[in-house]
Amino acid sequence: GLRRAWLRPRDNIGTLALELDFWTENRTVSVTSAGKSYFLNHYWVPFGGPRPESYSKDAELAASVPGGHRETLWAELKAGAESGWDFSSRWLVGGPNPSLLSSIRTSRLVPVDLNAFLCQAEGLMSDFYSRLGNDLQAAKYRNLREQRLAAMKAILWDEERGAWFDYDLDNGRKNPEFYPSNLAPLWSGCFSDPGVADKALRYLEDSQILTYQSGIPTSLRKTGQQWDFPNAWAPLQDLVIRGGTQHRPHPSA
Repeated sequence: GLRRAWLRPRDNIGTLALELDFWTENRTVSVTSAGKSYFLNHYWVPFGGPRPESYSKDAELAASVPGGHRETLWAELKAGAESGWDFSSRWLVGGPNPSLLSSIRTSRLVPVDLNAFLCQAEGLMSDFYSRLGNDLQAAKYRNLREQRLAAMKAILWDEERGAWFDYDLDNGRKNPEFYPSNLAPLWSGCFSDPGVADKALRYLEDSQILTYQSGIPTSLRKTGQQWDFPNAWAPLQDLVIRGGTQHRPHPSA
């Protein structure tokens, strides 16, 4: 009752729709697999210039690359900041020198966690509109979620490894590195095959990630960046722990 009362004012549900539609309209990328095109989202900030909050650092970093690459570098740094993972080797993989921040290429990767979050949001929006009796909008977001589930399965899910992986647009392949975000669809409940949960938990156990005494590391690369080994960030612990426990088979099963 309380949730429905909060949603009912047009500007409340409208604000939620605007936020979600922003990603669809401004951060969508097409990926082709087996002759079929899928639409997923990525981080991308199409504005150059150093970040105002880190102007001197960004200007200094840009001095280390050829002049024609500076605007691209600044845009990629902003995309990294948009991700919240500012910064991580996750955004450097596949770059000319994956140990240097100047190799950042955030927008060229399709992130598992972003798409898992948007998938969950589409499900919530469908539920909210259904509660308000707006079947047309409820169907819109339900269909968007179903399309995203199919895209995540085709592009991000790796059946052999049993987890989801960021997709590298430039190299046309998944990034096999470990990040807690590889398990984000477990947390958001964004998968259609129930057997996927068992495979993802096995991936976690096989990779021995749970053996680190200080928590699940943000990556397995030690680069000196904040979102890398051995740093363990609280939101990522929650994502993996809750994602794993809510789908763990019952002892009596």
